Amino acid sequence: MTTTHFIGIDLASESFVASVFTRPDAKQPVSRPFANSPDGFAELSDWLSVQGALPDCSVICLETCGVYQEAFCYDFVRRGYSVAAESPLKVKRAFPPASAKTDALDAKHIAQYAFRFHDTLSFWQPDD
Repeated sequence: MTTTHFIGIDLASESFVASVFTRPDAKQPVSRPFANSPDGFAELSDWLSVQGALPDCSVICLETCGVYQEAFCYDFVRRGYSVAAESPLKVKRAFPPASAKTDALDAKHIAQYAFRFHDTLSFWQPDD
């Protein structure tokens, strides 16, 4: 199936913001905050289903952030999602400097980055 939903995740130690992007001519991406915990991952999974962002037609993209991403990546790969972990510098360079910086704006940029650079994303795989 073709990828139709690009999910940007801006992760922090205790929370994260998710943004769903479908196409450039669609209205602004939808964003929402979640707890960076198993309960937050379950809430995100349910929310993504409501958005139509199912595993077979979606890509989740986040900036590499060390230990904060591990549980998230394992959980969503287990759920069947393709999870891309990209360098923060690559994502930052893909957009003009912004006067404002918020978690929701970062998540939207990451989702748009995944759409624009889908063919070059670095997909995360769990260690053996």
